[in-house]
Amino acid sequence: MENVRLGVPQNFFASLLLFALPLELQKNVKGYSSATISKELEDGNIDIALVPTCDLLTHEDFVISSKAGIAFDGEFSNSFLYYKEDSKDVKELLLRGDVSSNEIILSKLLFIELMNHEVEVKIDTSQYRDENNHYLISGMDNFASNLLMEGFSFADSLAEHINAPYVNYIFASKDKELLAKFNLAYENIEEVIADGLENFLKSFGFDYELNNYIQENMDGVYFELTDNETDGLKEMLMLPYYKGIIDHIKEVNFI
Repeated sequence: MENVRLGVPQNFFASLLLFALPLELQKNVKGYSSATISKELEDGNIDIALVPTCDLLTHEDFVISSKAGIAFDGEFSNSFLYYKEDSKDVKELLLRGDVSSNEIILSKLLFIELMNHEVEVKIDTSQYRDENNHYLISGMDNFASNLLMEGFSFADSLAEHINAPYVNYIFASKDKELLAKFNLAYENIEEVIADGLENFLKSFGFDYELNNYIQENMDGVYFELTDNETDGLKEMLMLPYYKGIIDHIKEVNFI
């Protein structure tokens, strides 16, 4: 599989996953924003991609891995909610960072469930965050100045709602046979990550407090999917249909 063109989002968890992949799969990797990676796969610029799971709602020709992805069930997450001081009454939510379809779609659904009313969701492109606003921030922006320690895990809220781990990203392809071969090569990922985590963290230059936080909360991050995660993903992808965002139930094509 050394000639396979692999695409991944540019975030901490995807970097950690790449570190654990077999060397033959690390030879031809490109990083993309979470918002554009599925289009790159659709257009044939890459062969296999780690895509945001809500992209599956609009890319029905993708086949997806039943065993390879990134899921969360705890305090550590790729996205965090930041509420303005002394208020969780959210009417407008600003999205920052490496925003994907997941944050746009699932934040609306989550607040309907939490607060029984719709929240206006907007992409925030301003240079600085304003503490008078509510935010959902995705990707590496959460790690700057240990910001994530002030936030609330978006994944934890979603996992509680669907009663299963929240599958944020999953490997997908348009080539069924190629993805099947990828699944076979995708072995012992979590063991490799656990064994090499301390050395991997050194490459990021995080301070002691953040390193300690990550190590203490990695038990709620999953890179090898089981029936628990895939069943949760199916349930999650039904939510937009139940809330009228899409007009049909998405059938998931697992390999």
